[in-house]
Amino acid sequence: MSSAKLPLDRLVQFRIHEISPDFIRGLNGAGYHNVPAERLVEFRIHGVKPELIQSLKELGLATPDPGDLVRLQIHGASPDFIRAMAAVGYRGLSAEDLIRFRIHGVSPEFVRDLAGAGYRRPGRADPLPHPRRRRELHPRAGEKRPQGTLRRRADPPEHSRPLLKRTSRTKGTKGT
Repeated sequence: MSSAKLPLDRLVQFRIHEISPDFIRGLNGAGYHNVPAERLVEFRIHGVKPELIQSLKELGLATPDPGDLVRLQIHGASPDFIRAMAAVGYRGLSAEDLIRFRIHGVSPEFVRDLAGAGYRRPGRADPLPHPRRRRELHPRAGEKRPQGTLRRRADPPEHSRPLLKRTSRTKGTKGT
């Protein structure tokens, strides 16, 4: 029985964050068994609840990784956001896709604005245009610029300069 004892600090942490037996049972019912104590605290801090997990399952995210659940909450990829993205044609997105959308500001409004501008949503299997078709898609691609319009640098940027070989002269010198 002594192996099942939680450290005193952990017991206090559980009380502070309201990690109750009911909360743990709810997670078990949602398919999350033997969740480490640190993760339970993280769940409570970020609002990952059994009800949220059930909503995510109903929306097609079967059993996201516990880390993804926390990241979904941190970035605001809520069930409402998932429903709104599905309403504009983006169904069945992975947790990673949803998180990326939220991080980069891809919202249902953004998708609607693009559609209003005439942008057709590419499917997952739509290939990128072949480089030879680039001129068709971008008429100015490959055009020559009038002379004198290209800016030249006196010195190439630092990152493009070749590294100097060490010689006997440079060995042993310290950053001078």
